[in-house]
Amino acid sequence: TEFYYQNLKSKPKQGTLVIAPADFTHTHRGNMPISNDKYIFTSWIMFQRATDMYQQSIPK
Repeated sequence: TEFYYQNLKSKPKQGTLVIAPADFTHTHRGNMPISNDKYIFTSWIMFQRATDMYQQSIPK
């Protein structure tokens, strides 16, 4: 994984993972593996309620 703005490259090591903020400040790319398979897991966590962000109620 390469992080553009941080000028940082993370070498893959079996059994490890990379966690980074999901914002433009951590633009990144994953490189093709030279050998074996590569698995990607993506998830986002929202710390602000949608009703606070959009000023409307969410249908139940």
